[in-house]
Amino acid sequence: LDGAARARYAELDTASELIGLETLENSLASGAQTGVPLVEWTAVREVADRRLLAAEAALDKAFDDRTGTVATSWYWRFGLTAVIGLLAVVLTIAVTIRVGSSLIRRLRELRRAALDLADIRLPGVVLRLRRGETVDVATEVPELEFGNDEIGQVGHAFSAAQRTAVESAIQEARVRAGLNEVFLNIARRSQTLL
Repeated sequence: LDGAARARYAELDTASELIGLETLENSLASGAQTGVPLVEWTAVREVADRRLLAAEAALDKAFDDRTGTVATSWYWRFGLTAVIGLLAVVLTIAVTIRVGSSLIRRLRELRRAALDLADIRLPGVVLRLRRGETVDVATEVPELEFGNDEIGQVGHAFSAAQRTAVESAIQEARVRAGLNEVFLNIARRSQTLL
């Protein structure tokens, strides 16, 4: 019992109604009194019962108030926890969607850049090299910048592969040009001899 309920319970020890009933019961139990008229017994007992019922009602009300406060407190805690949990779930979904769409966007850009180089730039570079034009590797194959994470590393790998392909095409064009020069020299010597 808390302080107020304990004080109410302690008051019952000194309540005149209960002391009167206890005195009557003790005198009957000890044999000092052999009989009590029913009217007197009923009157003393009813007064004591009312006092006990009033004390019990007060204790019940105090207990109900206390449990109601505790229950309300717990309902608020559970409600607050549920709201925080729901907000955490919504926040997690929002972050997941944002990160997922960012990754998808970056992957699409990387795919577009790789296909652009493979389908347009690289064939154009090879065609220009066959015509004998000079090609700057850094201009024709710019570095694909997509950050330093795994997607960025894939972009760097594509850039390296594309640079290697363009450099190989340039070397092949130089070899062809050198062969053409050799054949021209042989042809000029043959003409001179003739």
